[in-house]
Formats: sequence, C-alpha cells, structure tokens
Amino acid sequence: MAGRWVGRARALSSAVRGSVASLARAQARQQNSMACLAPRVQLPVRFSSTEAVLDETETAPNKPQLARRGGPRGGVVDPEMKHGIAHIKTSSHNTLVTITKMNGNVVCWSSAGRLGFKGVKQASSHAAFLVGERAAQEARDKGMQDLRILVSGLGQGRANAIKGLAAAGLQILSLSDNTPVPHNGCRPKKMRRM
Repeated sequence: MAGRWVGRARALSSAVRGSVASLARAQARQQNSMACLAPRVQLPVRFSSTEAVLDETETAPNKPQLARRGGPRGGVVDPEMKHGIAHIKTSSHNTLVTITKMNGNVVCWSSAGRLGFKGVKQASSHAAFLVGERAAQEARDKGMQDLRILVSGLGQGRANAIKGLAAAGLQILSLSDNTPVPHNGCRPKKMRRM
C-alpha cells in the first residue's frame, strides 16, 4: 500500500515535489505501526490532472527492477523486446520498414523519405537497403535480438530491405510474403491512352 502514494497525491506544486520521498517514508512508517490494529479501509480518492512523480533516485517498493540500457532516450529495456516482427512495405515510389513487438506495438520505423531521399531515388534498391539497416539499428539499440519478417508489395527494394535488416546484426527467424493478390476482385481502371 505504501507504493500507491502516487495515486493519492493531490496536485503538488513544484515547491512541494522535493518532499514527496519523505511523504512516502512517513506513510510506510504509519502503515507498519498500524499493522497490529484492525485492517485499514481504503477510500476512493479523486485524481487530479497532475500526479506526483518519483524522483530518479527513488523507486516504488513493489516494482521489479529491469536492467537499464543506454539508448537514445535511456529508458528501461522491456523483457518482450527481444523478439519482434519487421513489416516491410515496398511500392513503386517508396520503401517503409516498421519494426514491432510480437503483440503489434511499434518499436521503430524508417522510410526512404525519412533518410533524405527525394523523388525517384526513394524507390531505389540502395535506399531500401539503408532503410532496413537504419530501422534494425534503432531496434537493436532498444534491446531487440531477432526478427520475423513480413514483406508486402512489389517494389524494387524488397530484397535489399531484408539484406539491410540482416546487415545490422539482427537474427532473422522467418520470412514470409504477404503481398495482397486479387483473385479477380475489383474491376481495374481503364487502360491509359498514350
């Protein structure tokens, strides 16, 4: 219960935030001294728009500690981050690589336009290689180790995007093609007159 002081804290001003740690210790002492008495009943508390945040030196008592990793934003490595899925979408104009966790949450992404390629150069195989390499490096910095690859689209950069993912040091577990193919579905546009 001592770890739930964050939710009970009302809108603390910046001057009071320094004493948040002492407030948590006082509540823990009070709870330990009242352990022999009748159990306490928790009353619902309204949350305010701003909540107290733990200092970087303080940690919540019941939270599991994970190893820190020095990525671009620091942060804590997620245990689900070791395995991921790379979604490669290639078209006649661009190449997009999105790397997600196994549950579908996006970890990082990259595209030819994001790397500075403009116009016809976005569709090139060189741009696709760099896109795959850049996305894989970002995922590796966040703790990812192996990937399953799903490719869709008929662009030039299909194979090179996969080579870029492999070149960054991630292990590739499987590769599948998810390009949508119509079984005589919608009527195509009329032919262009030249």
